[in-house]
Amino acid sequence: MQKPQGLKLRNGVWHVHKSVRIGGQRIVIQRSTGLDQAQIEGAVTLLNRWIAEATDELLRGPKRQEHTFAEAAVQYVLAIERKGKNPERTVNDINLVHDYIGDLPLSHVHQGALVTFERDQKGVRRSSTIARVIRTVIAILNHAARVLRDGNDP
Repeated sequence: MQKPQGLKLRNGVWHVHKSVRIGGQRIVIQRSTGLDQAQIEGAVTLLNRWIAEATDELLRGPKRQEHTFAEAAVQYVLAIERKGKNPERTVNDINLVHDYIGDLPLSHVHQGALVTFERDQKGVRRSSTIARVIRTVIAILNHAARVLRDGNDP
């Protein structure tokens, strides 16, 4: 197999030193594959994957780590406490929905995600309690849209 450009053998280990350009932007990939001289196919596969990831990042922007609903809820409770308000009822509401949506990324929390919660609580809790919990979820999502940001992106 012929060695592609950007792949170098140093001390018996394949290393990548490749520049990916799109328009006026570029990403330089410099890292070790951790593979020895005999494993050139694996090194080429890694090189191609890293080039594809860099190209994708240049085209779409860097991948953002998305916050979960539980992380947003913690930030919301802290904001309530900073304002001098008692967060006890909010914490109770969050605990009621945590098992249903707590681990979901914020982009996946919507009315449909709460259908199971509403169905499980009917007959157990008053409809006003369920409505209050949903209002709390809405408040947390609104707070997250305003406060939890990557750079300038909500």
